[in-house]
Amino acid sequence: MAEIDPAVSAALARMEATGKLEGVEFEHYVGGGLPPPYYHSEQLRLIARDGRDTIEFAKANFSSKPAKDTPYPRDVYQLVAQAEDVKSLARVLRAGRAFDAAAPTVQIADSVRIELVLTVGGKPHKAIYQGLPPALEPLDTLVDAFIARAKSQGRHKLEP
Repeated sequence: MAEIDPAVSAALARMEATGKLEGVEFEHYVGGGLPPPYYHSEQLRLIARDGRDTIEFAKANFSSKPAKDTPYPRDVYQLVAQAEDVKSLARVLRAGRAFDAAAPTVQIADSVRIELVLTVGGKPHKAIYQGLPPALEPLDTLVDAFIARAKSQGRHKLEP
């Protein structure tokens, strides 16, 4: 297994120590599958919004058919991230070795994939999985918890 990029390692260590993103962005995207309404397009991000670390969850809304050649609208939920959220995320990414090596990128038609992107200093570091390995199962649990909190406690808007 390849070594983790030193910039990624340093960013995760800093996030775990400080509980702040400090310019780092994280994305967990689940996409693929059969055509709507069975298609998955779900994006969880920890990013800076209006100067605050934010948990943002977006999911395609298939409740109405958009005009031809127009994407489906998205339900977007935003919630201010707590320091412990950032620390927990860094901890599970480091422990699961999510960015240690390029994950296989072979796509199977109609399959669901998970993309993890950590952007450090403007440079995206990406890992693509067809199902998460056992070492990253805690990430799945943490993402589910972030999504549940964002949906129950966060601001909601429908974006075109």
